[in-house]
Amino acid sequence: MKQAVVFIHGIGEQKPMSTLRSFVSAVLPPAAEGKQQYRSKPDRMSELFELRRLTSTGRSSTHFYEYYWAYHVDGTTWWHLLQWFKGLLFRRPSDVPPGLKTIWWMTWVALVGLGPLAGLGYGAYAAEWVAALPHFGMVWIIGVLLLLLLQAFVLYWVGDAARYLSPSPSNIALRQQIRAEGLRLLRHLHRSREYERIVIVGHSLGSVIGYDLITRLWLDYGCDFNAHSSSIFEQLKARQHPQPIVGGALLKAGAALSSDSKPETLQPFRVAQLEGWKEQRRYGHPWRISDFVTVGSPLAHAMLLLASGSKDFDDRKGQRELPTCPPVLDDDGYGYVDSPMSLPGSPKRYSPHVLHHAAPFAVTRWSNLYFPAHGGLFGDFIGGPLREMLGLGIQDIPVRSKSWRRFTPLTHTDYWEVQRLSNHAIPGSTCRDALEALNDAIGLDRLGEYKFEAKNPPPAPVAVPEKESPAQ
Repeated sequence: MKQAVVFIHGIGEQKPMSTLRSFVSAVLPPAAEGKQQYRSKPDRMSELFELRRLTSTGRSSTHFYEYYWAYHVDGTTWWHLLQWFKGLLFRRPSDVPPGLKTIWWMTWVALVGLGPLAGLGYGAYAAEWVAALPHFGMVWIIGVLLLLLLQAFVLYWVGDAARYLSPSPSNIALRQQIRAEGLRLLRHLHRSREYERIVIVGHSLGSVIGYDLITRLWLDYGCDFNAHSSSIFEQLKARQHPQPIVGGALLKAGAALSSDSKPETLQPFRVAQLEGWKEQRRYGHPWRISDFVTVGSPLAHAMLLLASGSKDFDDRKGQRELPTCPPVLDDDGYGYVDSPMSLPGSPKRYSPHVLHHAAPFAVTRWSNLYFPAHGGLFGDFIGGPLREMLGLGIQDIPVRSKSWRRFTPLTHTDYWEVQRLSNHAIPGSTCRDALEALNDAIGLDRLGEYKFEAKNPPPAPVAVPEKESPAQ
């Protein structure tokens, strides 16, 4: 059995493969002396010549791919940033996610405070003071360096988010290129039939891109029901339901979810997701993405980033434009009952239960790791919990680090740092070691759990056009 991990990097001008190599080195077990953790192989799935496939050397065969999208974001200007920030700032306080309220209020206080200062002449005084500085003096050099660093950070880091998350006309082509190239990679992985399961790991803005790719790819693969008629006939003959999970148990587990996130309610749903994924695969369903892992994800602020306000955000989820976990209910659970299929050589027919177009997370488990930001400032305020935003079926996992950076935004890049904290437990903290939690969420050592009994009889089902299928 083989599995594929697709890693989607976050903001910043990373070099191709640099982030993937550090990620793979962290999540794979250390190699024995004289051995290699992984081998670099030609990447036949991606269309970018700069990329390679990294293959584990352990007993379970895992292939790591990087979806490298940074080179698409070019020519970012201050105007792009101003357009984006204007849309974020001019919101009602009730439309600002809790994790960003501190920064949002501080920004407004700073902006409001600048007006009176400028009116009192402090702006002109500051300009005169700067002009009077000796050119190439120590203060002048330090000031210029700080301004250059600030410009580089804002344009080349924050600019990535501004361009991708803002659907203004000047950004549409860029967003289209990033998504289209990512979809080509995932389609190649599916069509190769080489992997039993595919895991998508998205860091920072890469988690938003991963969410968009899953949403769109599900339209290609998710709504197909390729059940083989003889398998269904055998189960119907034995008076068994051909789809007991997707048609029943999954919905029951989803209805039992509650906001307390206790294992008693969340774990049964995640078990049902995996069993539903295997049930779909058993009948030849092409969807192979079993897990979506988000790390430091700005989707924690989805109400601010993906909608114009709280009502618009709720409406878009309710209208199934933004998939949730668990999915929004349809007339028949998380999908609809399709036209009956005739069974060759038998008067029996069966109407399959088909998941609707916004239900990828009915059978794809979603794990979300984040460093808590104390007071909304001290920590990774880019990421945060997702359950309240995108569904109670998401497993939010707060993690910790022993690095001094844990109280600064720099901790945003520490999720796969090799830091074992077994002897550094924080009293009263329920947070787990970041790397340990990441390994558990990806589940490289649990490939055997995804085995299923294939059903491959020769004849295929024939649709009987008796009634019109409900709109997806």
